[in-house]
Amino acid sequence: MIAAWGLGWIVLTLLPVAMLPLGEHFLYLPSLGYCILVGSQVTTPAAAPSSAPWPWAAIDARGRRALATVGGLVLLVCIGRTMLFASVARASVRTVEQAAAALDRAPEATRLLVADLPTGASLAFGLAISQVRHGQTADVGILSLLPAFTADAASQSVVTLAPPSALVLSRAEGFIHSYVERALAGPRVSFEKGETFEPAGYTVTVLDAPGGQLRAFQVRLSDPAHTLVLGESEQGLVPLGVGLGAAPRPVPAAPP
Repeated sequence: MIAAWGLGWIVLTLLPVAMLPLGEHFLYLPSLGYCILVGSQVTTPAAAPSSAPWPWAAIDARGRRALATVGGLVLLVCIGRTMLFASVARASVRTVEQAAAALDRAPEATRLLVADLPTGASLAFGLAISQVRHGQTADVGILSLLPAFTADAASQSVVTLAPPSALVLSRAEGFIHSYVERALAGPRVSFEKGETFEPAGYTVTVLDAPGGQLRAFQVRLSDPAHTLVLGESEQGLVPLGVGLGAAPRPVPAAPP
């Protein structure tokens, strides 16, 4: 009966997310049912004294060593995962602070666009920037994400600039591969060359999409004088050469 309850819990908690791309955070609640299922299989043998603590006394010395080994391995994995996510969190905080600092240095900016944002910093990115800037707001858009949770130079897009208002992002392996990219992109999974999209403040034109896989697109800013465009680099987020990051045009000399 207990085993059936545990198995039923696993099924019931997995059903709401069964059609979504797998994410480990979907397994938190189902894992409770798994623990119940495993625990239901630990029984006290008839030879064990009735006053003995349960269930440790029900396991022989060999079983205890095996359990201790497995427990130690699980603990090591948990410590490793904790250290990994702590590293991702520190990198994400650094990315948010760099974006907020760039906005503070460009007070005329009313919109921020980011190319190749590390995935770890993408969730609630705009809200995080607002909190760092103590409520000062700006419209925030994400042009592309890095597949990795932290910055990875090997997976960065090739950026071609056409100052002051356009840039092209291309990536040989394509865009929208990771779980977070697909979640942010919505249900759309196929693109066609020449398609255009008009989010607030800029226009996106698909330049290359073999087999429906997005590999290159152009971004044209609607208001480059008030749009700050940042991109990931070895130094973190830096202004790209379009919008407010474009080099100022030389002022023509007055005629003699």
